[in-house]
Amino acid sequence: MQLRASVIRILGMMGLGVGLVGSAWAQEAPASPPWRFQLTPIAVWGMGIKGPVTIRNRTQDLDVTFDELFDHLQGSFGINFGANKGRWGGAFGLSYLKIGQDSVTSAITPLVDVNLKWLTVEASGSYAAVAKPEVVVTVLAGVRYTSFKGTVEDLDGNTLAEGDGINWTDPFIGASVVKPIGEAKKFSLSLKGDVGGFDISESTSKLTWTVFPAAAYRFPISGGKRNLVLSAGYRFTSVEFTGEGPDVVQMDVDMQGPTLGLTFVF
Repeated sequence: MQLRASVIRILGMMGLGVGLVGSAWAQEAPASPPWRFQLTPIAVWGMGIKGPVTIRNRTQDLDVTFDELFDHLQGSFGINFGANKGRWGGAFGLSYLKIGQDSVTSAITPLVDVNLKWLTVEASGSYAAVAKPEVVVTVLAGVRYTSFKGTVEDLDGNTLAEGDGINWTDPFIGASVVKPIGEAKKFSLSLKGDVGGFDISESTSKLTWTVFPAAAYRFPISGGKRNLVLSAGYRFTSVEFTGEGPDVVQMDVDMQGPTLGLTFVF
């Protein structure tokens, strides 16, 4: 039971993260295009987790719902920012989550908080290989850094004990297809996917992949110069990772669930 709870706290941090929801709206690139920017301050992934996780040679087969993960959420922050000029673009995302259990009795102090902290930082570049009014096809490549660390804190937030944690950095490649619908092109459908890790070193995952279909609706503001994009979708992600050292963590988990995002385009 303790192993299951600790694993839930670890993997629950993947529930809200970087690059979960982006703008599923695009335009044909004009001859002399201006800069366009996208800011996504709200991106939620209500996912569940299924698959084996091993910690210190003890394996637990998980089948955990989002409700169980959410019960352990203590704080989160995430933001995605993108920019493009014509066919070329780039994006940056950061996500921080703190998952844990309050008021745990331990030998260190009668009452402590047991926490796990998850950080993900991602940067990518993209190129719109096809940019037409009826469809936009984009290819992308980037780097994604992931780190988590366990801590024991007193009720005042002071750190009493801290683990070494694990981290990995994955290169990834991917593509997206966006299909605007209707004459005004306010509604759109999209499909995005990426694959990374490739087990190229001890500092990468063995394999990580994502498939992400979504739908979006664009609300013009400021006379159409800016847009507010509300998007919803369903994300599938698979992670296979093996850590090193005395506190080896191995995971081969599948995560899936609905997403909801709000993006400002200006």
